[in-house]
Amino acid sequence: MSITQTERTQALFEQARAQIRSLEARGVWIEGNGFSPLLLVKGEFTAGNTCHTSLLETREDAALRAALTRLGWAPEDFCVLGTRTLSREKTDECSDLNQDTTLDAGAYASSSAPHTSDTALSYTHQLGTTLAPEVFCEAIEALDPEAILLLDVPATELMREAYMDVLVDIENFETAMLEPGYVASVLGRRVLALGDFAASLADSAKKQLVWSYLKKLAPLGSPY
Repeated sequence: MSITQTERTQALFEQARAQIRSLEARGVWIEGNGFSPLLLVKGEFTAGNTCHTSLLETREDAALRAALTRLGWAPEDFCVLGTRTLSREKTDECSDLNQDTTLDAGAYASSSAPHTSDTALSYTHQLGTTLAPEVFCEAIEALDPEAILLLDVPATELMREAYMDVLVDIENFETAMLEPGYVASVLGRRVLALGDFAASLADSAKKQLVWSYLKKLAPLGSPY
């Protein structure tokens, strides 16, 4: 019995979704489109990140969407991965929120809808430890993006540690060390570190510098 292309595609889809669900069950924090060609990695967090159930703060999200859209990336078409584990508990601590707005990557991959269970409840998100390098690699391979954007120093450090065996073969030292502004090819993926994206938003000169970095990671092929 032959397998149709549709059946093969569906099987691959289900496999990818199962991998993402498994990662999330182990505390890996993933938001957005799990099948996005662009992955953002974030390692620095504030109270706003934990209380408001989102990896990106409002100003970060707005700035990134504006910049990436200008470069030709679809504004809704990227995924965000946190470098630390996360647990979620019901609470009144964030009582100004009336629902959990976290996008579940596994669900979003199929429905483009936010996670809506228990929407009348508020949650507190407790940050845990930094992901083990092997778990971080597992997340990267499961999401399988074409390009990776490292938003801060902790994200860059974990990427460097997790893919050390690959980076060591890169001849240019700055590229191998994932210095800000250098695009590294890591197992066929383009990887770009921005330094500290959140901090750059408060300084016009730094914003211009980060924009010059971002322009090196335009989407391949035609804009969306």
